[in-house]
Amino acid sequence: MFNKIFRAAMALAAAAIVAVSCEKDKTVKYLSSNVTIDESGLDGAPSPESYKVTFTSTSTEFVIEKESVGTTVTVEGLVTGVYNVTVQAQFTYAGYAYNYIGTARNVEVSTEGVACSVKVNATKAAALLVKEVYYNSTKDDNGANYMKDFYLEVYNNTDQTVYADGVCLAMTQSPNTFAWNYIPAGTEVNGKTYEYDLGIEDPDKYAFCAMTVWQIPGDGDDYPIQPGEAFVIAGYAKDHTETASTSIDLSTADFETFCDHYATKGQADCNAINMNLVAEVAKPTNNFWLTVNGRGFILFHQETPIRSTDFIRSSNYPTSVGLEVLKKDIIDAVDLVQNETISKWLSEDLDAGKVLSQGQYCGKSVLRKVLSNEDGRLILQDTNNSTQDFITCEDASLEVKQKQIRRFGVGRPSWSTWTTAQ
Repeated sequence: MFNKIFRAAMALAAAAIVAVSCEKDKTVKYLSSNVTIDESGLDGAPSPESYKVTFTSTSTEFVIEKESVGTTVTVEGLVTGVYNVTVQAQFTYAGYAYNYIGTARNVEVSTEGVACSVKVNATKAAALLVKEVYYNSTKDDNGANYMKDFYLEVYNNTDQTVYADGVCLAMTQSPNTFAWNYIPAGTEVNGKTYEYDLGIEDPDKYAFCAMTVWQIPGDGDDYPIQPGEAFVIAGYAKDHTETASTSIDLSTADFETFCDHYATKGQADCNAINMNLVAEVAKPTNNFWLTVNGRGFILFHQETPIRSTDFIRSSNYPTSVGLEVLKKDIIDAVDLVQNETISKWLSEDLDAGKVLSQGQYCGKSVLRKVLSNEDGRLILQDTNNSTQDFITCEDASLEVKQKQIRRFGVGRPSWSTWTTAQ
């Protein structure tokens, strides 16, 4: 009898708590936002059937999502606050896969039906994807910083042969730091009259290369990459474990960033095919053109020759320059930052997220996730968001932690035959 009475009392108490909770919920004022998706930036890409619209509170972990019908949607259930609004979609049309992304930051929701407009951009899903990047270096066996063992691996994520000829690799200036808006000569800014033109018109159409731009040689069909194959670009294509046992053997890398200037600094010309140094936006002081602090890495291919002089000057830091590259010519982009406090290097239409290196000289790389396996050929994940698409290798399994190139048994190009170590 006592147990029955106890259980009944507990049930009544629980009901009372639920009733009180429900009563409290009635005091919360829920609002809605009418979202309009601006497709003026699609630049010829088809419109998807719908978009995923996400409201994320800037002060709490509150997140709410809703699918649009066409380019409009009303998102309900919002509480008063400030939100970042992200619009994303994927769409397949005429043999191409498109990624759509747009963000409106610091949207204040304080009244019912507040209007919000988000401009979206579209990129074609790349045939060639950055599969792995190792750039934060390690220590040599004497404990000194060792920066020579950079590599970047590029994977053919399609079922068609792709050619590496003419593909360029570069790091970018940050759109969060530098402004490239056009300021004509003779304009006075903060009491100073500029004697030369600054910036560029329509800077949103471009990414701006920093330091050096390297290009794979070839006449268009010299370096085929078959489905499921990857090629490796090394800063120095040698076995680095001879000097730094915690490093990696890059003697089988396919391409190398080597030039005469580096030879004078003591770098040997290894077996890998030398990439062409087509632009020196900032001339390197030694044979380390990279930085361990992270950057935006872009792969691109443009039909017109790459300009090697007369670079664009930043309109807020006139001593800093960049080489503009049309975003439509960018094949893939990865935003790598040292930690959460560092701003993004790439605009969100190139990479909606960022991936952390989590240190310097610690021997970690970042690796793209595997989405599926089709009869032995890996399909890598590509949502145009590095936060979602990549992992830091030290955070993964023991198999991933082990330093190696062409992980998971991906193929090596048939023309890359100089060594058989890996």
